[in-house]
Amino acid sequence: MNDHISSAFNADLADLNTLTVSMGGMTIAQLVGVLDALRHNPDSIDTLIKNDRNIDNLEAEINTKVVEIIASRAPVAKDLRVVLTSLKIAQMLERIGDFACSIGKRSRQFNNDQAVMDLQENLNEMSDLAISMLIDVVDALKHSDVGKALSVWQGDINLDMHYHAIYKAIITKMDEGEIPASTGTQLIISIKNLERIGDYTTGIDEQVYFRINGEDIEGRRPKKSTA
Repeated sequence: MNDHISSAFNADLADLNTLTVSMGGMTIAQLVGVLDALRHNPDSIDTLIKNDRNIDNLEAEINTKVVEIIASRAPVAKDLRVVLTSLKIAQMLERIGDFACSIGKRSRQFNNDQAVMDLQENLNEMSDLAISMLIDVVDALKHSDVGKALSVWQGDINLDMHYHAIYKAIITKMDEGEIPASTGTQLIISIKNLERIGDYTTGIDEQVYFRINGEDIEGRRPKKSTA
């Protein structure tokens, strides 16, 4: 490969990485915005939900870029890993954006419910942890930081523990009649969405690790079992 082609190829890979990191930043903003709106300004939820199309559009742009690179550059080895992991990471970020929207839509059911507000501190802790994990993995992607990616991957169990604790508290309040079944159901789905955001975030960690090291993370991700 001559210098001109090599430089153009490197530029393509750099552009692809920039798009992926930008999508990560957009997804962080979406999740932060939705969760902040639930706490302070529920009226802004509708606008945030509409913004999800921007994440979808960026995923489509990444998909197109990946196809172009494969067709024109025939990447191999590490270059191929960059291309393929970008595709997978974009898919996971899109799903995280979808989960954020789902939380926003369901929040209308339990907004200002006193029994739900009694759980607010625990909900905030779980929300903040999910945001922190996503911020860290996007930073790991941007800086090719294997250590940070592995740390987030190992720490997902903390989000699982929050999920199971809140789940049990919701069930108790439903059993005692403090939360209507319909509200409790929507709340359980919402915290499950947060837990799934954690799962997809750790999936991105695995892609970052594979991109850099060319191998999967050894062992199984620490996971709390059942509620």
